[in-house]
Amino acid sequence: MIVTTKNAEVELQKDIQKFSLSKPEQRCFHIQLSKLENIGDNFFEIFLQYMERVPNSYTAQIYICHDNDIYILMHGFMQRQFLSLIKDIGAVTQINDLENIINVSEIGKNFQRLKQDVILKSERKTRANDKQLKIIMDEQNNYNQLAAEILSTQDYKKIENIQQIRTQRDSPLVLVVDDDHVTRVLVQNVLHPKYHTVFATHGEEAINFYIEMAPDIVFLDIGLPDIHGHQVMEILSQVDPDNNIIMFSGRKDKANMLRGLRLGASGFVGKPFSRDQLVYYIEKSPLVRAKT
Repeated sequence: MIVTTKNAEVELQKDIQKFSLSKPEQRCFHIQLSKLENIGDNFFEIFLQYMERVPNSYTAQIYICHDNDIYILMHGFMQRQFLSLIKDIGAVTQINDLENIINVSEIGKNFQRLKQDVILKSERKTRANDKQLKIIMDEQNNYNQLAAEILSTQDYKKIENIQQIRTQRDSPLVLVVDDDHVTRVLVQNVLHPKYHTVFATHGEEAINFYIEMAPDIVFLDIGLPDIHGHQVMEILSQVDPDNNIIMFSGRKDKANMLRGLRLGASGFVGKPFSRDQLVYYIEKSPLVRAKT
């Protein structure tokens, strides 16, 4: 599944506009968490766990807005499946009125209302208070300091040539960053021989490989032995703003998953994963599609 938190309101508005023209019968599923005073620290973790159980959930596009409202666009996702999902999540999270804060809308018929709702959310987002902005900036400064230390050891000429290296390569290159040997073997078995894949076992190695090889897509584990996956993501975003990073997330890492998405990851693959999930993200990558 593709989970969007960075500029979620803007991306959602673009996609409902697109669907209103190409697939007006497409349904938009909306969970209005902004109406609840307290949703619990682990709500998003539970929500994503249950979404993973929905058949073909890897095709879902999920938007988590700044006010915690969730929108789901997913072809073939039936209203009864959505209601069942909400009922199960409500039981686990002990939110009794969860079923009262959901909306299901056919995009073509309800486009103007959906568009207006998202525009209002965007306007509210721009009025974020100074305290929230300070927290974000302090966290960003910490990442920038670490990034500066690591990047000081790199050859800046190679960083400048990342786009050129990628453009000159005809076939897609996949970088997998995971210290777990079993995961690396599984990925190799799934992607070989269709996709050329290189592996890194820790964060600094991943950064070095990225600068040397300019991969088209990265599958990045959060829990690395040397540098946290979030920090690796931030550094790669600095050396290449066009990166396409998908997080690997084991059960123990899902509490950190949303944070990674807010830092700019394009999606996540839960462990254990399937071949279809990996191939889906590879084929969706704009850098890969440019070569196919």
